[in-house]
Amino acid sequence: MNAIVSLQNSAEALTLLRARRRTLDRVKRAQRAYFIAALILPVASVVAAAWWQGGKPWVSFVALLVAMLDFYCLDRWQKEQIKLSARLQEQFDCLVLDVPWNSFTATKKVIPEDVFELGGDKLSASVEKTFPNWYPASVQGLPLHLARLACQRTNLWYDAALRNHYARCILWFELVIVAALLASGFILGTSFADFVLTKLVPFVPLVMWLERERRRHKDTEITLSRLLDEIEASIDKFIDASSHDDAQGRSRQLQDAIFLHRATSPLVSNILYKLKRSRMEPKMHVGVEEFIKRLAVSVNGRGAL
Repeated sequence: MNAIVSLQNSAEALTLLRARRRTLDRVKRAQRAYFIAALILPVASVVAAAWWQGGKPWVSFVALLVAMLDFYCLDRWQKEQIKLSARLQEQFDCLVLDVPWNSFTATKKVIPEDVFELGGDKLSASVEKTFPNWYPASVQGLPLHLARLACQRTNLWYDAALRNHYARCILWFELVIVAALLASGFILGTSFADFVLTKLVPFVPLVMWLERERRRHKDTEITLSRLLDEIEASIDKFIDASSHDDAQGRSRQLQDAIFLHRATSPLVSNILYKLKRSRMEPKMHVGVEEFIKRLAVSVNGRGAL
């Protein structure tokens, strides 16, 4: 009853997914390098304070350079790349879900030359196998306006679940750092003043950065949950849509919210995605099946579509 399954596995759609993944991978590599530097610098500061007093100014100098690089270059570049990846995903969704492009929200489409440059070459086999069947095949039997809704719900649920797991991982990492610092101070028997100045203070920026990231992911999860609630509350509106254009307009409004979320939200580590994918996808398919049953019940209660 719709062409979602065939369109999502077309060469054009797979190229868009590949381009998006390559764009996000570049940003995540930069973030990983920054995180490693943010983790190494306080360790180096503690080591310098204990065994190499002359190295403390150099550690501080490098820390200042890293902070300036992040503020003047890295942060702006990351935001631009995340926006680019969101536009690429939006092009994929507009193609597959047959939703019109909204230039007011997403600006211009990514030009074909850039899409080809980013997505023309295949990635590793393990990554390539994640692209086909992006949306569950079970939506194929739905009318297009309801299949769109099921796919949009899948997007939101999967992202919200990942961010919930990621926020918890960050919290545990914070606790490990704090516990390690307290244990080191206790084992070494340092004075309270020395512990605060030479061990605790150097790690404060890192812990604050981690906590800020955790809160951003939790805030994003809350936003996604609200959108999911909106979908649940809008089932009747989609089913009762008086025309194809009316239903498409409702989906476009929801897609605008999804795009803005993608363009402004922090990224989730690929490591977590790999670890959770095998457990989350069966849940996703079960959720889609149950959602389709709810749609069927609502449709049958109103007669034929």
